[in-house]
Amino acid sequence: MTTGVGALPRASIAARALIAAGVAALGAIVVWWTWRALHDPFGYAFRLAYAGGQVAWATGHPELQSTWTGTPLLAAAMALTTRVTTLTTAMHLMTLLNAALVVAVVGGVLWRLRELLPAGWLWLTAVALLSYAPVMSTVWWKQFNIIALALALAGFELLGRGRRGWGAASIGLSVAIKPLALMLPIVMALRRDTRRAGILALLWIAGLTIAAQGLLAIRAHDLGVLSPFSALQNFGTKTHPGHGYACFALNLSPNALLCRLAGSNDWGLQHVLVLGAVAMLGAWTIDALRGREATSWELFAFVCPLSVLLSPLDWSHYQIMLAPLFVLLLVRFTNDGAQAGAWIGLASAFVLSSLMWEPYGTVIGAVSGLLGHPEPAGQRLQDAIPVAAVAQFAQYVLIVTGALWYAAISRRPARIPPRPSAS
Repeated sequence: MTTGVGALPRASIAARALIAAGVAALGAIVVWWTWRALHDPFGYAFRLAYAGGQVAWATGHPELQSTWTGTPLLAAAMALTTRVTTLTTAMHLMTLLNAALVVAVVGGVLWRLRELLPAGWLWLTAVALLSYAPVMSTVWWKQFNIIALALALAGFELLGRGRRGWGAASIGLSVAIKPLALMLPIVMALRRDTRRAGILALLWIAGLTIAAQGLLAIRAHDLGVLSPFSALQNFGTKTHPGHGYACFALNLSPNALLCRLAGSNDWGLQHVLVLGAVAMLGAWTIDALRGREATSWELFAFVCPLSVLLSPLDWSHYQIMLAPLFVLLLVRFTNDGAQAGAWIGLASAFVLSSLMWEPYGTVIGAVSGLLGHPEPAGQRLQDAIPVAAVAQFAQYVLIVTGALWYAAISRRPARIPPRPSAS
């Protein structure tokens, strides 16, 4: 057996080799799903967004594009994009931007967690985040979810560091591009400690939206485009049962679930019931989180999935908004202790949210394709429908698991130091 000074370099070399191998494996995951996105010529969601941008530049009315449900800021951004680059180039740039943001955000999260999680859990977290199905699906769809989440995350981090102005601007930009974290600035505005920052974020949303509508009004030669209700009216029309999205089997929203169960009659009443149910879930969560500061990560992590539940559209890749709550609960469970039921709930939610590998069907079909047995597009859709019927419950399982655990420990102090308040 080797002892003394010479043993230390050998151990150090072995440890470094293991770390290098682990980093290489993580890099291989990122390279794989990025390569797959870059080599898929079908632009999916980004192709439709680009077409909406072309219509927006030509007419000032992106809603004339039959599939357009985006915000005015996104319409203006895509309109300008069509002026400076081709669809193919823009698709590649979007894929690379998404990949870079994933690496940056995951790297930042792991750096923050390095003293809060044991090494084994830290590596497991890295693998889980980089191979999380909604993350990969967002990259494959060439969607804007990662941009929206990264901006909201950065804004909340800046807010916790006392950078109220920059934090509010980042959160406002996130919601103005894609309102996946819509409730975040509203909840901030309702809390005394973050009221000024929340109001400032709402002002950023309004300002960016008005500026974008100004560009669209110029292109339309019509001041009526400045109406703040035009985008909301378009979204309401495109998400009505008559349009096809509302009750679609791959739509995981509570509205869609109720529509599939009860039919498309009384659509307005169904909206009210869903809003009431989400409000009750939110109130229960608030009660479970009583005593947590307004700038705590608990607020951010729970608000993200609750925001998505409010929308009549909730595709499988929107479950990327569950990622902050997954990470938060993992840290809390490992540091503060959790019963087997809580761990089972956390694991079940992760498995459920990982079943859909859209636009390539399900995890089963994707693995089959990797083995050389690709499914036809029609078969992928048919096989995805029963899987989506199960996968839609990931968001509910995760929120309920987290709320139950926090309710059980509501009188126990948190081990992670509180973040400084930013009023």
